Amino acid sequence: MLIPAISVPDGRGAEALDFYKEVFGATVHSVVHGSDAPPDSEYAAGDSAGRIIHSELTIRGVRINLSESDDDIIPGNMVTFNIFSDTVDDVTEIFNKLAKSSVVLTPLGPQFWTPIYGEIIDRFGLRWQVMQN
Repeated sequence: MLIPAISVPDGRGAEALDFYKEVFGATVHSVVHGSDAPPDSEYAAGDSAGRIIHSELTIRGVRINLSESDDDIIPGNMVTFNIFSDTVDDVTEIFNKLAKSSVVLTPLGPQFWTPIYGEIIDRFGLRWQVMQN
């Protein structure tokens, strides 16, 4: 399953969700903050605790993920593609194929929300997050 993911500047996630509800009639299905992560997670510490690290919404029938980022955000360049798959083997295969001639941002491994996850910027400059459902 392919899901576009939007990054917004830190502290503006709730504002963005409200804006998309107003503009598009978006339905917000879930919101996960850093404080929801296990205490030993990098997401639960410091400024990350209040950050929206994952949310899911539907805009005009399309499922979208939204999170806050402290990365330098360049307007117009804030979309990532999330690939969800049912098996670890499929995630691993996709990740390894994407990783060729690409920049690996997060090596493939477990995360608190999924058994396996990795993040890449491919050779064309697109950002991909690959994970198990």
